[in-house]
Formats: sequence, structure tokens, C-alpha cells
Amino acid sequence: MASLTFFSAMAPIGVPPGASIAAPDAAALAGQGDALLVDIRRPDEWQATGRPAGATGITLEDPQFVTKIAEAVHGDHDRPVILICRSGRRTLAGMDMLRAAGFSQVSHIGEGMIGSEHGPGWLNRGLPLDQIVAD
Repeated sequence: MASLTFFSAMAPIGVPPGASIAAPDAAALAGQGDALLVDIRRPDEWQATGRPAGATGITLEDPQFVTKIAEAVHGDHDRPVILICRSGRRTLAGMDMLRAAGFSQVSHIGEGMIGSEHGPGWLNRGLPLDQIVAD
């Protein structure tokens, strides 16, 4: 329960766009089932590096992006959702879209998969991955 409280402190309603959570914290929250982790990169990017372990793949380019995330949380717009992309840029747009659709607890991994000013990134931290194979 402490981790859920931690996440709530990180991403309550009204957090300014760009609210960031560190990759290890996001991995722990998603691993405990306290948040939905969504990799919003393109399928070719998933195949090149893998997706964060346990992450749902819903690309930001999908016209049904918001609808698919709503389905993934079974319509619970208050469920914590954490977005990840390559370097933390696309997730800002994704957060804006979800907040506009009424999602109240949306955060992102600002360091992304490869790292940014927010941190070294999921890959450089050696966090677990699910390998994705081409269809």
C-alpha cells in the first residue's frame, strides 16, 4: 500500500503536464499491479529493444489510443497509468490526451527507454524486458 500512496503523491489530479516517475519506481508499481504501464512507442521499436516487462503496448500513433487505454483499465479513469516511450517526449502528448479524456492519475517515465535529462533510461538501468517478435 505504501507504493500506491507514493504513486498517488507523484500523480494526483492537477499535476502539471510532464509529471515524471523514475523507471525503477514505475517497474515496481506495475509489477505489484498498482498501475498500468503502457509502452506507447511503435511496434518496430518494441521489436528492436523489447518492451518493459509487463507493459501493455498501445502505440501513440493508433487512432484508438485513448479508447484502447480505457479498455485496458476496464473503464476506470482513476486507475494509475504510467506511459513510456523512447526518451520521454511522446509521453507528454499521451498524457495530455489521456487527461483531456478524463484520466485522473497519468504519469510518465521521463527518462524513457534510452535515457534523458530525467535519468539513464529503462534499458541503461538493466530493468526487465519482454521480447517482442514480428508477426
